[in-house]
Amino acid sequence: MGYERFNRIATGVQALVVAAAVVVGGGWALYRFESLEEIERARAELEQVRRELRERGVLNLTLRVETLDATGDRARLVRVEVGVENVGDRSELIEWAKSGLSVSRVAVAEGALPAYEAVALFGYGSPYDGALSSTVLPGQTRTFEFLAALEAGGVHQFRFVAAASPVEAEESLREHGLLDQEDVSISWQVMTFARVE
Repeated sequence: MGYERFNRIATGVQALVVAAAVVVGGGWALYRFESLEEIERARAELEQVRRELRERGVLNLTLRVETLDATGDRARLVRVEVGVENVGDRSELIEWAKSGLSVSRVAVAEGALPAYEAVALFGYGSPYDGALSSTVLPGQTRTFEFLAALEAGGVHQFRFVAAASPVEAEESLREHGLLDQEDVSISWQVMTFARVE
C-alpha cells in the first residue's frame, strides 16, 4: 500500500467521521431544544425583554413661578405650578412622602460665587383628599400647585423632585448596574430660578 492510496483512504474516513459527528450533534441539539422546550422559553424571555424596553414611564417636568401679594406678616407668597407629562408607555407614580418642592434663596457676596441659603421644603397636600400618591398615565399631563411663604425677596432656586416609582427605579438601577447598591435613589427633577420681590 502506497502513501497516496493510504492518504486518500484516511481523508475519506475523516470526511465520513466529520459528517457523522455533524448529523449526531445536530440531532442532539434538536432533541434538547424540542424536549426541554428551550425554544419556547427563549421566545418568552425575549418577549419579556422587548416589553420591558417598550414600556417605560418617562416624565417631562416643568415649573412656573408666580409671586403673589405679600401677607400681613411680610412674608412673600409664591405660587409654583409643576407640570408633569408622561411621555412613556407605562404609568408612573409620584409618592408624595418622597417628593416635593424645595426653595433656596441665592446669595452672592461681592466677587464670590453664588451660595445657597437654607432650603425650605414644601410637600404637596391636596386640600380635597390628602393624596399620598398621584398616578400619571401614559400620554397624560397633570398639574400640581404649591404655595410657598418666603421670608426674604431676591433670587431663589426652585427645585421639584419626584421620586421614581419602585418599578421605574428598579429598571433604572438595573440599566446602570446598581441593583446591589443600597442607598441609591432614582428621581425625576426640574429646577429654575426666579426673582421674588
